[in-house]
Amino acid sequence: MTDRERVLLETGFVLHQRPYRNSSQLLECFTAAHGRVGLVARGSRRATSRQRALLQPFVPLRLSWVRRGELGRLTEVEPDGP
Repeated sequence: MTDRERVLLETGFVLHQRPYRNSSQLLECFTAAHGRVGLVARGSRRATSRQRALLQPFVPLRLSWVRRGELGRLTEVEPDGP
């Protein structure tokens, strides 16, 4: 059994996004420390989601996620810089 990896506020940006199920997105992100990371952003396609506006390609972000295996789950996102 693999251990759970928890990463907090890593600098990176979204390379690609695509819809997943009803209200989620699959993201390909790039970070300096972890390289290319696949993440699921649950509920990010809802109209009331705060993440919806931030998760655009090539925008500098601070990302937090939990990963067990190949695909992680995005837990927090905030802008990195102005």
